[in-house]
Amino acid sequence: MIKKEISILDIYENKYAKFNYVTPQENKSLSRHQRDDVFIDIETAYKEANIELVEMTSEEYKKRREGK
Repeated sequence: MIKKEISILDIYENKYAKFNYVTPQENKSLSRHQRDDVFIDIETAYKEANIELVEMTSEEYKKRREGK
């Protein structure tokens, strides 16, 4: 069995180096659920704002932004 070493870079890229792109309209709705007095966690905020997160690679994101 080959064991892969997990580096700090791997952990960063797979766990922390993520962002969510939202439209201005989605952001307006989302901001209501991110206030200190109502915020529970990020997953709940997106669910309450009716925003479905779709995972994509940086290449897919670039193509989408370019309208391809």
